[in-house]
Amino acid sequence: MKDQYPVFLDEDNILSSEEIFRPMPPNRRGEFIAWSCAIVIGLVSGAVFWQSRHISSLAIFLLIFFFVSAVLISFGNWMESHTLITLSPKQVVYQSPVRKVTLELEDIDELWVSYAGRGWRVAIRGAGGFFTYRTAAHLGGRFDQVVSIGIEQGERLAGFIRSMAQLSSPVLESDAWMCRRWS
Repeated sequence: MKDQYPVFLDEDNILSSEEIFRPMPPNRRGEFIAWSCAIVIGLVSGAVFWQSRHISSLAIFLLIFFFVSAVLISFGNWMESHTLITLSPKQVVYQSPVRKVTLELEDIDELWVSYAGRGWRVAIRGAGGFFTYRTAAHLGGRFDQVVSIGIEQGERLAGFIRSMAQLSSPVLESDAWMCRRWS
């Protein structure tokens, strides 16, 4: 599937006004499970310590593991929910809580796309920096649950950027489809 052609890059689309692209809302289930485990293990460990004045190293390890997991999952969900890509007729701005990249469309040198699971990984590089994102993907799980990841309308966004930055049509190089500025 790595050589699957990104058809969405073939369309010539021009954006007339500013548009904001956001990631799909993160699935909070893993965060809930990690916090629940940390709280339950903490309460049980506290009760055991209160009764015997002793706590096992396994309980301490599990408490630390689930607490750190919960914090990292919460941080990742927070980062994802506060990330956005703004595309205007003159520039594209990638903004997350820890990073901001502003690229004028005429300064974008490359856009490359590689197939990643059920969606695409898109990378944009220009004189002002570099950023990547995933297009929308829906992953099926147990019990008919579907987890959605990536930027909603991310394929449309990549098509806009390729067209508006006047990059070449996609050419397969190694494991990615490359669109470059015409020389």
